[in-house]
Amino acid sequence: MRYPIGMKKKISKHHVISGGLFFCGLILGIFLIVGQSKESRSSAYVQAINGDETVSSREYAKTIERSVVDLFTGVHRIELNVQSGDTLSALLEKAGVPYNQRQAVIASFKDTFDIRTLRPDTKRRKGDRLRLHYKDGGKEGLISLEKLEVYRSSIQRFYSERKGDGYKSWEETFDPAVKVVRREGVIGEGQSFIAVAQAQGIPYNIIDQFYDILGFDLDFERDIRAGAKFSVLYEEKYGPDGKYIGDGAFLFGEFKNSGCDLKIYRHEMADGKIAYYNAEGKGAQKALRKTPINGARVSSPFGLRRHPILGYTKKHQGVDFAASAGTPIPAAGSGRVVFEGKKGGYGNYIKIRHNGMYETAYAHLRGFKKGVHVGSTVKQGEIVGYVGSTGRSTGPHLHYEILKNGVHVNPLTVKMPSVENLDGKELVRFKRNKEKVDVQFALLEENMKKYAQNLLKD
Repeated sequence: MRYPIGMKKKISKHHVISGGLFFCGLILGIFLIVGQSKESRSSAYVQAINGDETVSSREYAKTIERSVVDLFTGVHRIELNVQSGDTLSALLEKAGVPYNQRQAVIASFKDTFDIRTLRPDTKRRKGDRLRLHYKDGGKEGLISLEKLEVYRSSIQRFYSERKGDGYKSWEETFDPAVKVVRREGVIGEGQSFIAVAQAQGIPYNIIDQFYDILGFDLDFERDIRAGAKFSVLYEEKYGPDGKYIGDGAFLFGEFKNSGCDLKIYRHEMADGKIAYYNAEGKGAQKALRKTPINGARVSSPFGLRRHPILGYTKKHQGVDFAASAGTPIPAAGSGRVVFEGKKGGYGNYIKIRHNGMYETAYAHLRGFKKGVHVGSTVKQGEIVGYVGSTGRSTGPHLHYEILKNGVHVNPLTVKMPSVENLDGKELVRFKRNKEKVDVQFALLEENMKKYAQNLLKD
């Protein structure tokens, strides 16, 4: 049948449009099928890894045949979350990776990644994640591993990739983004500093550092009054994906208590050493701590008392801190052990000489830390023994003494010299750093006020 020339052109154009629509529909259908395959593969994978039944490598390989495939290279990809008890070799075996490839991958990690440190998920930390790139092996359900990625965190990854007959590994790290955070709180009647700080969302390691440094000047169990205020400035770290990955440095802390205003600043010296100082550049860390065990309750103070066992009044030459048996006892300061052993009513006893002026003693210990003996040197905060009830004792506690020039002094009231004070060029560097911190602290306070005002308006 003949058509006029104009009609023939219209029909040809219609055919072209129809053909184009058909081709687009075909491509869309392929992508939909691939998308469905991905979803179905994902469910099969979860069932295979987390199900109650043990899945053999061949059975497991079948569950990943439906994974998303790169249409050009034929490479599949799956992801595995490390569970408790998993090893790299076992995970690769479950995924269907042949023995010789598993061994080659493990060997490639020898100098870049310790496979024994593979970490599972915990309540406090996300575990490692593995991503496998592979091709179908074609026999016995096994696969051909092209590349393995180990995601330790959003800023650290390890790779092992096929190169010829073997595998080559390398590490990739990213610098985290750092955000400075200010938080503060008020301690009410009957409340503890630690509980209030945790309620304000301050991470425990930041609280611990603040507590530890202020512990040279404050007794948190007895000096704190209702209405005491505190503020901290610290860093939070975020990965390239914007996810929080952990805390950074503790930068600044302020504690206001009954007219006493204590401020401490972090300072990194020219040689890289880091320490904390007050606003004048004097060391916040002292030669000795008032209370060696954080948060311990005083069960018997320094001075005259009626002895609970002997029954008569005599001077108590130290301070007793009630604590559970086995509680670790850190050295109140750096020094050398001059006595370690049994000493009459003191029971198990340790004495440490810190310099030509000060000594500390620890009595009624259950036992001594391994390696601590007469002549050994210890650092401030290093564990020297454990709370017990040896000697003349009515229950587990630490009897703590400070001797100044051989004379017993009250640990809770004695004034201790700073370990180190800044001077010269280092003091100038500190003051510049202090000014920056003060400005940052004030700006964050202003932001907090504006945020609170906006909340009230809403």
